[in-house]
Amino acid sequence: MNDQVLEVRDLEYEYVTGKGRFRAIDHLSFSVREGEFVSIVGPSGSGKSTLLKTIAGLLRVTAGEIRVSGQVLTGQIPPQVAVVFQDYSRSLFPWMTVQENVEFPLKGKKFGRKEAAERSLESLVAVGLGDALKKYPWQLSGGMQQRVAIARAIAYRPTLLLMDEPFASVDAQTRADLEDLVLSIHQKYGTTILFITHDIDESIYLADRVLVLSQPPARLKADLKVDLPRPRHQIQTKQMPEFIRLRAEVSGMILQPGLAR
Repeated sequence: MNDQVLEVRDLEYEYVTGKGRFRAIDHLSFSVREGEFVSIVGPSGSGKSTLLKTIAGLLRVTAGEIRVSGQVLTGQIPPQVAVVFQDYSRSLFPWMTVQENVEFPLKGKKFGRKEAAERSLESLVAVGLGDALKKYPWQLSGGMQQRVAIARAIAYRPTLLLMDEPFASVDAQTRADLEDLVLSIHQKYGTTILFITHDIDESIYLADRVLVLSQPPARLKADLKVDLPRPRHQIQTKQMPEFIRLRAEVSGMILQPGLAR
């Protein structure tokens, strides 16, 4: 039985600029097993978000293959994939209540009204917003809006959850709270998560594995196992020798482009 939820095989992506064709991703291959939490880090401009958009079906690959649950992507957003973007303010509908925002994608999944309401409530409770159902996004803080976006993503139990630097626009304390929220959701639902971040500490703290990308065109520089116990703690985990070692290793590869593992 194949337990690979995501398979990226020899992926290439190019686009045209005024100066000619530019290759953003070059012969990139990796896989993510069911229930895994995998982070992707790399230098600024290394193609992390571009990679996520190809996996989400938002960009058509130039060459190679992407499979989700064994099915080859054909340029359309896979129905079993959910995405949480960095810009939560644009991903929520301001004229809809929090509950309506979370229920919105369920309509396309042909859930009945009762089941959609039950799933949206369960998801909002899971992200700590069970008492905010009738509020509107503009009445919430940035961190709470991102919680709504996460609740919407998990409401229909996606096979694969893609997260593109989802906490980059919030303050440090809110970021820590949201990191722990995602860990609790991962533990509760066993969701397979691919998490893009530019924050090295965050990539290690959250994940089972950290994939390090090279300078563009993006290639896989390292695939590091994160051998840290769960549940994790914002202070205790980051004081562990293994965490400190991994941070130094990842930092060295990103800050010193010539350093290979």
